[in-house]
Amino acid sequence: MTIRVAREEDHAEYSVPAGVPVIHRFLGLALDEETFELRAGGRPLKLEPRALDVLLYLVRNRDRVVPKEELLEKVWGVRFVSESALFHAVKKARQAVAEATAEEVIRTVHGRGFRFVAPLEQEGDGELRPVPPAAEPEPAATSGATPGTRRLLVPAVVLAAAAAAVLALVQAGGRFRGEPRTPPPPTRPAAAAGTPLRQLTSGLSTAVKPAFSPDGKVLLYVSYEPESPDRLDVYVMPSQGGTSWRLTERVHASGDLPVFTADSREIVFSRFRTGADGTHLPDLWRVGSMGGPPRLWVEGATGAGFSPDGRLVAYTRVLADRASLVLGPVDAPEKAAEVASPGWVPRFSPDASRLAFTTSDPNGGAGHLLCRSIASGEVRQLTSDPMQMYGLAWLPDGRSLVFSGRARGGRFLLWRVRLEGGPPEPTTLGVGDFSSPSVSRDGSLLAFAHGNDLANLLVADGPGESEGRALTDDEYHRWPRLSPDGRLVVSVLQRADVVDELVTTDVATRKRTRLFTGDVRHPCWVGSRTVAFLAGPTDGPTRVVAVDVSTQADVELTRFDFAAGSLAVAPGGRRIAVARPEAGTSEALVVRDLDARSDDEVGRGQAYHGLRFGPGGAIAWSGPQRSGTPATNGVWLLPAGAASPVRLAPDGYGPLFSLDGSSVLFARADESGGLYRVPVAGGRAERLRGFGRGVSDFDRVGDRLAWVQESGRNQVYVLPLR
Repeated sequence: MTIRVAREEDHAEYSVPAGVPVIHRFLGLALDEETFELRAGGRPLKLEPRALDVLLYLVRNRDRVVPKEELLEKVWGVRFVSESALFHAVKKARQAVAEATAEEVIRTVHGRGFRFVAPLEQEGDGELRPVPPAAEPEPAATSGATPGTRRLLVPAVVLAAAAAAVLALVQAGGRFRGEPRTPPPPTRPAAAAGTPLRQLTSGLSTAVKPAFSPDGKVLLYVSYEPESPDRLDVYVMPSQGGTSWRLTERVHASGDLPVFTADSREIVFSRFRTGADGTHLPDLWRVGSMGGPPRLWVEGATGAGFSPDGRLVAYTRVLADRASLVLGPVDAPEKAAEVASPGWVPRFSPDASRLAFTTSDPNGGAGHLLCRSIASGEVRQLTSDPMQMYGLAWLPDGRSLVFSGRARGGRFLLWRVRLEGGPPEPTTLGVGDFSSPSVSRDGSLLAFAHGNDLANLLVADGPGESEGRALTDDEYHRWPRLSPDGRLVVSVLQRADVVDELVTTDVATRKRTRLFTGDVRHPCWVGSRTVAFLAGPTDGPTRVVAVDVSTQADVELTRFDFAAGSLAVAPGGRRIAVARPEAGTSEALVVRDLDARSDDEVGRGQAYHGLRFGPGGAIAWSGPQRSGTPATNGVWLLPAGAASPVRLAPDGYGPLFSLDGSSVLFARADESGGLYRVPVAGGRAERLRGFGRGVSDFDRVGDRLAWVQESGRNQVYVLPLR
């Protein structure tokens, strides 16, 4: 008996004696089909199943270039999956192989596909050999396949296959034309013919945070009018598409995910109010689902969820130093009792016996998905690795959930997790973010928001150049840092089809130079010729590497045995500060002396974003931009030699020191957005200039200012589940 694996290019077949395992050996690696793993020195390498499928298919067809379309059909089981899902899998396969060898294994043949190019040391314990075609051809790799082949050729489930096609279907088919909005019928690409996925919103404005009414007939979402992009409002539309109506008037509904009440008569949303001391605190508001004036419901609260019978409500109560999940009667929400801390995005199961929630603040911070029994109070953790999460929904069986989550440094994907256990299963891959899943009560429809975001580099000289000039076009950059002379901007360029790149961009000529390729983040200048950065996976040990911008030669400065979350290098380059993950969502601030080879933990219990050293050894950082715990957000300073930090501003992000170290510059978002300056000795923050919407990070040298301007639009999609 033989196992037949068809090759579409020439219809040849290969065989291996039945019961004999096939192990492909190359460059010191072993790709085992029976155990479905890639090993180096006998140790299995960490590799996603889909990436392993791709590698295995390329090895089997190593004598030719495999077209992208063929890989998508054979590995995913469908033709209309987004190419970005394939690029992601190839990227992960390359990264896994790179742990053992620097040799090229998968070659991109531009315009055609991919080819496995590494020499095999041997064909395997069971040698593959051509055989003549059978008299009666049997279906390719069916019941007789090895476990790897079976995994490779079984079609994906409907949810995973259709949701992964989102990127191929992003077609903004028209413009909003006032109020009410009547979008044109979405056009469907020819490659996606037959797919049930439908785009419900389109036009100039972004649309986010969709949620079904309990009967599944109406869908709410949050958007804005083109003439007022800084004012988010609540809209409703039929769940099958059609005219949408704006329910609120510039209420700035920028808080956590809005929901319908159990009887569908009202919508509960949250918005931030600015306190007397400048802090942003959320409140819960209600508005009729047919319109009317909004009314304040619960102060200091966000993210509500209602039981199906309408008797109970759960929401996040924001306290002075923490955010806790509370549960209580709908008619007396102020009497709700704490059931978890922290806790966000509560969602009742269809039978109201369980309450799912996350310990991840939707506005920033990783955490877990948990499920609490209403009767017993028992809490189960459903995820093993922390993620930042943005929305969750129960499936109608009450035994599984869909949630939006991203690992450190990644993008938001939709995942499915089961109550009985097992790791979450990704249902989407690719460029952009998939967020805010909502499932209709009868389980027939899944709604979510998707956006293919851009983040381009801009630069301005002096406060008079308000708009800035673009250094990049339609790209995604992170962590821009100006060189000491202001001539170059170093940043990390992220793309779906290749690994990340550390690049410099000449401000005058826009000329780009690639410095490093791989898992790279948080670059910092060390003098005028060297850039230091974090390298390595975001969930494992981290290297600190320095690269010469002229020669591109790099050297490892030091190594941490944890996944460092941020990086700052002191003047002179001999002291390094990083953020070390701690339990839950908090971090520790660690300073390493490279000469003494010693570490000093100088802070703990906060989120240390955007670390910066000052001229005298002080360290500045910011908390999440809109943290659920006012005690940790804002701009912070740890003076040199001090035992505890001081907060310079109650909100803001991206701090950096002035040249003389006497003040700290930072940015604010929302209606008070712009660049601010505050003295390190304390005092009132002074606004220096405005910023457009979507400034995520910036740097300044002298009068020159460089920043990342995020753009791109989210739209709402609906996918039938039956």
